[in-house]
Amino acid sequence: MIIEIPSGGKRLNVSVVEDSKSKMDNLPPPRALILAYGAPTAPRVSGVEVDFYLDNFQQRLVTSSGCMVAVVNLSGVGGSQGAFSPLTWRQDLVNTVSYFRDEMHVDRVFMVGFELATIPVLAAAAEIRDLQGVVTVSTIPTVPPYGLSVYELADQLESLGVGVPGSIEMIKSWENEFHAIDPSLSVQSLSTIPWLIIQGGDDNAIDANDLRKLVEDVAGHGELHFISAGGESLRADPRLLALVVGWIARIDE
Repeated sequence: MIIEIPSGGKRLNVSVVEDSKSKMDNLPPPRALILAYGAPTAPRVSGVEVDFYLDNFQQRLVTSSGCMVAVVNLSGVGGSQGAFSPLTWRQDLVNTVSYFRDEMHVDRVFMVGFELATIPVLAAAAEIRDLQGVVTVSTIPTVPPYGLSVYELADQLESLGVGVPGSIEMIKSWENEFHAIDPSLSVQSLSTIPWLIIQGGDDNAIDANDLRKLVEDVAGHGELHFISAGGESLRADPRLLALVVGWIARIDE
């Protein structure tokens, strides 16, 4: 089902799939996974939204984990209102977790972020109370992301159909916003939150040493996995499902 969640005066579009047993018994789901894919990987085609968010992966996560799985379109993405900014995406995630706790009555919440969304996911995880765990896939360990200027990033996002501010000054402000949620700062608050990091072994966009340094900073609470021959995007890699489901089962027994 598709629901709308309020966030900063706008509405976020969220796809939610529940475990069939919870639905049949009319019970609150015991666990929820909040997935943030961030930016699409392809632009709109002939005015029709491409299936960026891998409905099949979402359904398989539900079936394999027994969790409710929600895919949130962050500001400026898909059917969600607003425009991208680093701090806006962080707040979208904080508001989404609050909504699922308060309105959907879910006690145990995990967050899963992909690629560009890994930066605000880590920042939100550092802020949210009693989060069960966080997963980052194709993690960006440093800012600015991929070494791009904010203007280059804005052009790239716009080409993929993501809403960006129309003002040069607002885009320039992303520089300060990225530094405010620098992953090296966020992970300092993750010392008690389980963190799974999944990276492609052939991901040349990221310096693996930067990633290892980031994981070392959480004093044993980070679990780093490299997927052999995996590239920059692991969204469709079948090994991802097994790693995520197995990790959740271990830490949430």
